[in-house]
Amino acid sequence: MLARTLRPVIILASLLGCTPQPHGPTIRPGDPEPKVEPGLSEEECRALGEKIAKAVRDGNPKALATVFDLDELIRKGIGDLDASNAAKDRFVAEIRGDARKGGVLEQRIRDQVSGGAEYKYLHAHVVGNEQRLLFRIARPTLDELVLNYHDVVLQRRPDGQVKATDVYVLANGELLSMTARRAFVLTRLRQLQPPADSLPPVERAYLLHLPLVERMMQLEREGNHAKALGIYDQLPTELQRDKNLLLIRLRAAQAVGEAAYAEAIQDFRTFHPDDPSIDLYGIEYFVHVKDFGRALASIDRVEKAVGDHAYMDLMRANVHQAAGNWAAARQAAEATVAAEPTLAAAHWILLNVSLHEKKHDETLNRLRELKRRFHPEFRDFATLPEYAEFVKSPQYQDWIKSQKSP
Repeated sequence: MLARTLRPVIILASLLGCTPQPHGPTIRPGDPEPKVEPGLSEEECRALGEKIAKAVRDGNPKALATVFDLDELIRKGIGDLDASNAAKDRFVAEIRGDARKGGVLEQRIRDQVSGGAEYKYLHAHVVGNEQRLLFRIARPTLDELVLNYHDVVLQRRPDGQVKATDVYVLANGELLSMTARRAFVLTRLRQLQPPADSLPPVERAYLLHLPLVERMMQLEREGNHAKALGIYDQLPTELQRDKNLLLIRLRAAQAVGEAAYAEAIQDFRTFHPDDPSIDLYGIEYFVHVKDFGRALASIDRVEKAVGDHAYMDLMRANVHQAAGNWAAARQAAEATVAAEPTLAAAHWILLNVSLHEKKHDETLNRLRELKRRFHPEFRDFATLPEYAEFVKSPQYQDWIKSQKSP
C-alpha cells in the first residue's frame, strides 16, 4: 500500500557540462526594489498558467507555441557561443519544432503527461525581478511517485505580448536555456572534432569518449538500462562525475533496481552536494536506507523551494507510513486531503492508517470515499493480510452488501 518510489522527472538530461545558475539581481542595502516584470496581476498569471497547463495536457504544440518563446529561450543559452548564425538557426529549429510537430522540449513534456502524470499550475511568484509560474508534474500512484516542478519565467516581448522565455527544472537543477547550451556544445563537438588539447578538461573527456557517451544515451532512451549502466562504468572519472551523465545514470538505475538507484544517488550527493535537484532524489534514497529524519529534511527543503504544501504533506505522509509513525502519517495525509482532495494517494494512506488502528467504521467510510471519488478496482480483501481484522468485522459485511447492490 505504500507509495514507495519517487522518480523525479528528468527533461533533456542527456547533455553536456554544468553552468552556474543566475538567481536574480543582487540588491544592496538602500537600493530601490527592482521593478517586477512583466507586471501581470494574479488573475492574469492564473489565466496564463491554466492556458499553458491545458496546452500540455492536450498535447497541442500549436497552443504551446502561442505562449512559449522557445527562440528566445534557446538563444539566451547559445547566443554568446562562437558558432555561425546558420548553425545556431538549425539548432533552434530542431529544438523548437513547428505547428504540426513540437520540438524536443514539447515532446518530452507531452511524453510525461501521456504516461499518466498530471501537469498542474500551482501559483505565480517572483524571483529577483522576474515573475514566474510554477507547475507540478506528478503521478501520485501507490507504487510510484513521479514528481518534478517547472518554474516558467515570463517576459514581455517587444510587441507587448507576454511569453514564457525560460523554464527552471527542479530535477535538473537549472534553467532550460543552460540545458540547451550544453546540447549545442555537444552537437558542435561532434560536428567539428576540434583538437582535444584545445578544450577544457570535461569537454576534452567528452570529445575523446563521444562514441561511448552517445551509446549510453541511446541505450537509456531505448530502455536498455542495465547496458547503459555498463557503459557508464567504462567512462573516465571526469565523466562519471559529470552532473548530466549522473542524471542519465540515475534514470537508468531507477529501472534496474533499488540497490543500483541507491548507489547512483549516493554518488550524485557526493559529487554535487549543493545541487538543488538532489533533495528530490534524496527523499527516496533516505527512505531506502531508513534515515527517515533526513528524508523529511529533504522534503522540507523542497517545500521551501516550491511552496507546494499539499504535495509535500503527501510526501511526509508516505515517509511517516514507511517509518511506522501512523499518527504523523494521518496528520500529514489529512492536511493533504484538506488542501487538495483530488490527490488519491492521501486517501489510500488514510485507509492504511485506519486498517493499522483497527478502526473498522473509519475503514468502511474510507473505502466508500475512495470508490465515490476515484472508482478504483478493489482486490479481494479476504486475500490481503492487512485487511484480516477488517474482514472479520460487521463493517466488512456491510461493504460486501454494498458491492452487491445494483
